[in-house]
Amino acid sequence: MASDVARLLCHGEVVGWFDGRSELGPRALGQRTILYDPRRSDGKEILNRRVKHREMFRPFAPVILRDHAQDWFDVAPEEQDSPFMLRVWTFLGSKATLVPAVAHVDNTARVQTITRDVQPLLFDVLSAFFAETGVPLLLNTSYNVAGEPIVETPEDALFCLMSTGIDCCIFDDRIVRKQEGFKSLLDLRPRISAKAIMADLPVVAGCVMASADDAAVAPSPWQDALIPFEPSAMWHVRDAVRSRSGSGSRMAYGLVQTEWGDVAVLIPEQYFRLLTKIDGICDGHALLDTTCGWSEKWLLTALAGLYRASLIRFSCASLSATEGKSTD
Repeated sequence: MASDVARLLCHGEVVGWFDGRSELGPRALGQRTILYDPRRSDGKEILNRRVKHREMFRPFAPVILRDHAQDWFDVAPEEQDSPFMLRVWTFLGSKATLVPAVAHVDNTARVQTITRDVQPLLFDVLSAFFAETGVPLLLNTSYNVAGEPIVETPEDALFCLMSTGIDCCIFDDRIVRKQEGFKSLLDLRPRISAKAIMADLPVVAGCVMASADDAAVAPSPWQDALIPFEPSAMWHVRDAVRSRSGSGSRMAYGLVQTEWGDVAVLIPEQYFRLLTKIDGICDGHALLDTTCGWSEKWLLTALAGLYRASLIRFSCASLSATEGKSTD
C-alpha cells in the first residue's frame, strides 16, 4: 500500500489520509492529513484552489523522516525531534528549491518529524516516496477546508473528498476515490436527516408560507416531519438570534440527534427554502433547475452548510474503493 500511495503522490494526486484515531492539538500530524508532492512549484496554488482556499501568503508545512532532518535543515542533532510540527527550521543551502511547495519566502519551514514507532503507516509512505524521488519529506496539511474543523469520522472524510478537489482518500488498505465523471455535490441526491423541523414561519394546510401574503411553497414528503414552532421551548435560541439578526427576521430550526442528545440548529430562511425542495429523489442539478434563482455557487455552499449542520445527508453512490496492490 505504501508504494501505491507514493506513486499516486508522484503522479500529482492530492491524497486524503485517514489513519486510526484523530490527533488532539493545533496541527494535523498524520491521522487526519492531506498529503501532496512538495516538489511541485505550483503545489500551494493547486491545494488552495482545489481544497484549502486559504490566504496565499500562508505556507504549507512538511513532514520528514526524522533521520533525514539534518540532511535538509540547519538543526543540531539534539534538537532534530519535532513530532508536533511546532518548530521552524531553516533549509540547508539550496534544498528549499527542491521542495518549493513547503518552503516559506524566508527559506524556512514549520517541520514535523516522524519515526516508525510513532507513525508506522505514514513512515512507510514517506520511505516509499523517498525511494522513488530521493526526497524524504511530503507536504502535510490538515484534512479540512478553510473555516471548518479537521475531519473526525470516516463520513466527514468522505464528504470532504466529495466536496473538494481531493483525488482520493486512504483508509487502511483501501484507496477510495470518486467515480469517473463525478464533478461536484450536485451529482448527489440530498435527503433530510434532521429529526424534525421547527418553523417560525406560517404553516397553512401543511404548506410553509414565506409570509401571510406569499404563495405557499409546494409540499414535499419531508414535511411529514414538520412540527409547529413552539416559542416556549425555543425562546432562548430565538431571542438570541433575533438580537443579532433583527426583529423582522424569520427563522426555522432543525432538531438534530447527536450522541449528546438532541440539538436545535438554526436554519437561515434561504436555507429553509432549500430544505423544502429536498425530497431524497432529486439531485443537486434538479434543485438548480427550480425557479428559485439559486446560483450553482450558492447551492453548493448551502448544501455543504446543511450537511455540516447534520440537517441533510447525501447518497454516496459516486464513490469507489479499491484495495492497494502493494504487499507492503
